[in-house]
Amino acid sequence: MFLPEYTVSVRIDEPARTLDDWLIRHSHKTWAFISAYNPLSQPLGDEENRHRHQQLIERVESRQQSWYEGMGRPDRNDWKPEYGLFLPGIAKRDALALAKRFQQIALVFSQRGQPPQLIYTGLSKQEA
Repeated sequence: MFLPEYTVSVRIDEPARTLDDWLIRHSHKTWAFISAYNPLSQPLGDEENRHRHQQLIERVESRQQSWYEGMGRPDRNDWKPEYGLFLPGIAKRDALALAKRFQQIALVFSQRGQPPQLIYTGLSKQEA
């Protein structure tokens, strides 16, 4: 995530102490990372993905949710990195609803002091 003070890297199931320190300083207990790229894991072109990302930003701003841009970098070499939004202070149910609205199969969510978790939305590729 690209925070004002620095860039923070997190990995699923690994402690994120630097991010936890940032959350404490800014009085947040939870966070999520959500992308609007490639709905239902169906690759789209760069222009369409950028458009969807802008729609996500607009949706988040309409709810007066603070956000910071980030980049999801998969471990696999057969999938491109995806821009997304780091959403500090968002409730898990709200993060799930937002991810579903943008047809995402999963999102990253965590509570301060806990390692980030991959949370599945219940949507699947078969729905494409």
